[in-house]
Amino acid sequence: MQQLIPVFFLVLLISCANGQSNSSLPIFGEKKVHKVSRNGKTSMDTIYHTIGPFSFVNQLNDTVDNNTLKHKVFITSCFHSTFQTKTDTLLEVALDSVHRMLGQVPDFYIISYTIDPAFDTPEVLQKYCQNKHIVGKNWHFLTGQSTDSLYRFLRYKYFLVADRDTASVATGGFIHSNQIVLVDRRQRIRGFYDVAKKANINQLINDAKILLEEEP
Repeated sequence: MQQLIPVFFLVLLISCANGQSNSSLPIFGEKKVHKVSRNGKTSMDTIYHTIGPFSFVNQLNDTVDNNTLKHKVFITSCFHSTFQTKTDTLLEVALDSVHRMLGQVPDFYIISYTIDPAFDTPEVLQKYCQNKHIVGKNWHFLTGQSTDSLYRFLRYKYFLVADRDTASVATGGFIHSNQIVLVDRRQRIRGFYDVAKKANINQLINDAKILLEEEP
């Protein structure tokens, strides 16, 4: 499957990925600059795009929200349990590699959003994890919102595309981005990684390690 990022978001990301923090990694998304007053002095402060408030349930039927991931470094991608395309296979291999390298790090999480929340209930997701031999408290498979609201959330918060594709049997009725998104401790997006290239996954692991060294 080809990379799925709308032109609008691609331009937005390219134009806005110039912010810097303590690390050398860019900060993606729209940013706003406004005046602030501290101790009688006025200065300019930059507000970056963040994931913002959210609430889902995971494969154990536990609530996972932005407070769960507060001060954590995490990665995000899309999947669905009922059909496996080439993109899904590449994502699965990539996430497994990341999990083997960073799965024991307390402040690191993997977040996988189902793009078929109507079917992928917590019970289905738990069975999916069992079949895939996925263990560990830091990998959450999330569901719990309506399909349309979930797609809007993924598009406007993570810049990830997910949609129905009922005309194509080859996709199992859905399409989604083939990228993994890296998010820092302040819930700002710090990287996008196309899973079609193995070198990108190694870069993702290295970049995550950089963010893990930063203070919350």
